[in-house]
Amino acid sequence: MRPPIHTPDIVPPRILTAVREMTYRVWLARGKSAGGSFTVLSARSGEGRTTLALALSAVLAELPEKEPVLLLDCDFHRPALDRWLGVPRTPGLAEVLRGELALANAVQPTEIPNLSILPAGECDEASPRLLLPPMLADLLNHARTTYRAVVLDTTATADSSSALIAASQADRALLLVQANRTSWREVAAIRDELKAAGDKLLGVILNRHQDFLPGFLRGA
Repeated sequence: MRPPIHTPDIVPPRILTAVREMTYRVWLARGKSAGGSFTVLSARSGEGRTTLALALSAVLAELPEKEPVLLLDCDFHRPALDRWLGVPRTPGLAEVLRGELALANAVQPTEIPNLSILPAGECDEASPRLLLPPMLADLLNHARTTYRAVVLDTTATADSSSALIAASQADRALLLVQANRTSWREVAAIRDELKAAGDKLLGVILNRHQDFLPGFLRGA
């Protein structure tokens, strides 16, 4: 196990700043509690989904109330959060969903104050089936008794239907879209799936967008 890494070493400060701003606009400025369960989705791998999930978790954990936040690695295809945060991959989510371990015995602390992680655990080809209802929904309901917010990192929707299955059991979802890579057809398909699951989509975040206008025109 490598030493734990501080969030700024993984998530660029500009991204943390942007997520703080988004959190304020989406929740706090509207008088809403930034609590519940939130799935972070993207159509394809490599679009920054895990970075956003970690940044959102860290920002929620630093809110003035200082209430605990739990980050779940639901990406059974390419789990990464354990490496990023320097914690063991097992035990984790897979063991909890299989009934081998209680949630409290699998959650691991991080160096980020008020943030804990439930890594993916021991995964195999059958592991995504563990996310089928009602197993994940039951876990999220249980987690709400301890944690202010639960953030779910998922597999890219193009790689597995498990991401949308997980999102259907959480309260809301954030969709990350990479500019000039993700097609609007893919975005619309995900939006429609989330609407059918109970209007879960909280917002769409455009990543790596380049503004080609000169600075003096942007400020006009």
